[in-house]
Amino acid sequence: MQVFPKKIGISSRLLVGDKEVIQANFKIIMMVKNGFSTHAIANAVGMTHSQVQYRIKLYALQGTRSDYRHNLTHESAVALKRVMAVKAKDRKEIMQKFSSIRNRTLDRIAELRSLNK
Repeated sequence: MQVFPKKIGISSRLLVGDKEVIQANFKIIMMVKNGFSTHAIANAVGMTHSQVQYRIKLYALQGTRSDYRHNLTHESAVALKRVMAVKAKDRKEIMQKFSSIRNRTLDRIAELRSLNK
């Protein structure tokens, strides 16, 4: 039986400001709970790394990402269950598709860099 950490309680007094700031704060909370990196979160919400880190500390979310990544949260258990439900053949096809997309993207980046030299 898996023991999940306690739920995160966010005080409403911490969610102040205009609508865009509140939406960004909620997005940060959800992305941290789902294990995203600071860099990915900063790009998604249009903030700097230090602004994202400040909110992580403000909302006491330290350790939340590592809990998700170590499959200690309900969200990660659900995600893992859904991934494992996909047949091995389908997973292989999906990986090949994304691998070819990644390779084409890297080739295009290399081509653009060679043109800029």
